[in-house]
Amino acid sequence: MLDPLIIVSEPEQLTFLVHEESASATEIQQLYETTLFNSNEGLIACFLLKIYSNYRVKLAHIKEQLEEIEAQSTETTKNEYLIEIKNIKKEAVILEHTLDTQHQALERLFKLAEFTDNLADEAMIYNIKTAERQITKLIAIYRDLIEAISGLFTDIMSNHLNHLMKYLDSAALVISVPSLIAGLWGMNTGGLPGEHTKFGFLMMIIVSLVLALITWRILRSKKYND
Repeated sequence: MLDPLIIVSEPEQLTFLVHEESASATEIQQLYETTLFNSNEGLIACFLLKIYSNYRVKLAHIKEQLEEIEAQSTETTKNEYLIEIKNIKKEAVILEHTLDTQHQALERLFKLAEFTDNLADEAMIYNIKTAERQITKLIAIYRDLIEAISGLFTDIMSNHLNHLMKYLDSAALVISVPSLIAGLWGMNTGGLPGEHTKFGFLMMIIVSLVLALITWRILRSKKYND
């Protein structure tokens, strides 16, 4: 769709110069065989409309990709979707700049009296300009959607990271309580409760579990671990 194209119009011949593997060659042949036109300018105008039709198909595909990514954004933040957003954004930028270049070329083409006189179809020129405005507007809309979805992914990833950090901090705090109890009981000093009884270790375990459970309940009631 974005292959370079050169059109050479002569009184007795119309030449399209395209890339060897470009799909434009097939489309030009199909237009020549199926479209009614009275002049070289008529075929050129039909091909211009075909180009904007191709743009519309491409933008419809981009729209489907964006809808799929948006639907997945609440469930996953896999890197593959970020890469896909990057690729879509690159395609949109290329399309936008291509349309800008084509707009300048069309403005110069439509100012040529030879082209407009031989075309003798103001409706065709109007249709081309209308198609161009529509595609340009759609590009701008999809660029905004891409930015919005990209920002949404960033916000969701940040939110997931915040929840993960809160969970880890809460877990670390709960674990630190029995660690503190075990550290105090492990000191090589006298006077610790249960030092001379066979139930001392069990007492330490029970106290640690009770305090850890209390800490967990306090954190849960304050929703620090959400």
